[in-house]
Amino acid sequence: MSAVLSVQDLSCERDDRALFSGLSFDLTWGDMAQIVGPNGAGKTSLLRIITGLSIAYEGTLLWRGKPIPSYEFNSSLLYFGHLPGVKASLTALENLNWYFGLNGRKSEDDQSVITKEQ
Repeated sequence: MSAVLSVQDLSCERDDRALFSGLSFDLTWGDMAQIVGPNGAGKTSLLRIITGLSIAYEGTLLWRGKPIPSYEFNSSLLYFGHLPGVKASLTALENLNWYFGLNGRKSEDDQSVITKEQ
């Protein structure tokens, strides 16, 4: 089975300190990965790099053989960080519409936007 996610020779530095270097692994469908290490080891940096939230790295990231980021990768991604993805100053409905807006569904004429009547 071919790799769905392929990380090749990934390196990341922060404040002139190498967090990790030469990191390579492949994940196929059904695989799970656990990232462990002490504070400051680069766990969050690695996740931010893989999800495309950070470009501070060297190496190659491939999703189904194509470079990350790509539309196919981004549309398949669901990332939960350690902070909630909601804005406390917005209502639940406003948060949902904000989320849909990020995904290209911006007008209330678009039936994919959630309204109070639904």
